[in-house]
Amino acid sequence: MYKVSIIVPVYNAENYLRACLESLASQTLEDIEIIVVDDGSTDRSLAVAREFELTPPPDRCRFRVFHTGNRGVSCARNYGAQVSSGSYLVFVDADDIVEPDYCQALYEKAARDGNDLVICRFDRTDRKKDGTVVTSQVPWRYVDEDNFRLIDQPHILARINGEVWNKLIERDLFFKSQFPPGVRFSQDMEFIVEVLCLAKNIGSVDSVLYHYKCDTDGISGRICEEKLDLIRSRQMMIDFLQNNGLFSAYRNELECICARGCIGMYPPLLQKNDRIWKLRIRIIRETQDFLRRTFPRWKDNPYIRDIRSKRCQDWPSLQTYSPYYGKTHLIGLVLVSRIMPERIWDFCFRVDRKLAHWHWRWLMFRSRL
Repeated sequence: MYKVSIIVPVYNAENYLRACLESLASQTLEDIEIIVVDDGSTDRSLAVAREFELTPPPDRCRFRVFHTGNRGVSCARNYGAQVSSGSYLVFVDADDIVEPDYCQALYEKAARDGNDLVICRFDRTDRKKDGTVVTSQVPWRYVDEDNFRLIDQPHILARINGEVWNKLIERDLFFKSQFPPGVRFSQDMEFIVEVLCLAKNIGSVDSVLYHYKCDTDGISGRICEEKLDLIRSRQMMIDFLQNNGLFSAYRNELECICARGCIGMYPPLLQKNDRIWKLRIRIIRETQDFLRRTFPRWKDNPYIRDIRSKRCQDWPSLQTYSPYYGKTHLIGLVLVSRIMPERIWDFCFRVDRKLAHWHWRWLMFRSRL
C-alpha cells in the first residue's frame, strides 16, 4: 500500500496537464502513486498522461493512467479512489500545480498527529480582462490551531473553502462519503462538508502548498443550467448529515453554506444578458424557493448578520447583495435589465447595490436600538 495516492481527473487539459504532472513527479515524499483519470477527453490529454506512465518513474512514485467515458469530474474522482491503494488520498486539478513538498508536509502532519484530514494553505491565479495575470495568497482566516475537532469549533465549517484539492483525506474517511455522481456544479462543497463533519481529528499546515488557477471559462465563470446543480448538491448534503445524526449540531453553519452558495450567484445574474434572461430568472426563482423551503429564517442567520455588520471581506458576494432583497425584487431587476441600454443599466445596477448596502446598514442600526 502506498502512503499517498494523488488522483487527477482530466478532461481536455492538454495545454496545462504537463506542468501539473511534472509538479507531481517532483514530489519529495517517497512511496506515492499518481492516478490520472481521463474523463473522455477529445484532445491529446490522454497521450500526455501516457508519456508519464510509460517513462520510467522515479523510485519514489508511480504513474497510473485510466481512460473512462465522459461521466463528469465526480465519477472520475470516485473511480480514481476506487483503483487507488494509498493510505491517504489527495485530489489535484489538471490545470493546477503543487509544491514539491505538498504530499510530504500533509502526510507527515497526519502521521505525526493522527489526523484523518489535513488542510494546507493555497494561492490563487486570476487572469483579468486585459490579459494580465495576478496571483494572490488566500488569507488564512478560519484555522487557529494545528489540530482541532469540528464539533468544538463549528464556525470553521461556515468559513472554510469548499475545495477538495488543498486537503489530504484518510482512505476510510473518504469512502464514508465520496463525490456525488451526476452533480456538475458545487460537488466539492457537498463532499468537503460531509467529510469535515465525519472527521475525528483535523489538522492544518500553515504553508502555501497548492497553486490554484481560477478558470473563468468553466462552469463557475458562466451562467448556465448546470448552476442549478447547486440546489441538488446542497439538498444531498443536508440529507446525508440528517441520516448520520449530524444536522442539528451544525444547523447554523449549513444554513450559512446554503445561503452563501445561492447569494454568490446573484450578482452575475443581474448583469445585462438578454440571450439568457429566462435562465437567469429560473436560477433566481429556484434558489430562492430552495432557501425558503429548507431554511425559512435564513436571513436571520448569525453568520450572515455578523459578516455584513463587520463588512467582512471573506465573501465579497455578500457585500453586493442584500439578503433582504427577495425573489420578486431580483426577478424585477432582470426584467428591467432587458429593456434598458447596457450603459444605463450598468449605472442603475451600481445604484441598486448601494441601496442594498445602505438598506442593510439601516436594518442593523435599527436592530441595536
